[in-house]
Amino acid sequence: MVLDGISPATRQAIPSLFLGVVLGAWFTCGMSVPGIWSGLLDTIQI
Repeated sequence: MVLDGISPATRQAIPSLFLGVVLGAWFTCGMSVPGIWSGLLDTIQI
């Protein structure tokens, strides 16, 4: 959903995809300030 909303406005898909991953990780970790960082690290973890 983030890509659909931001990509036409900026005309760049890669930053919109990154923003979508960051926002999705933030929503998953409870939408708190520390949740941004911990959610992003949990998303990247293999």
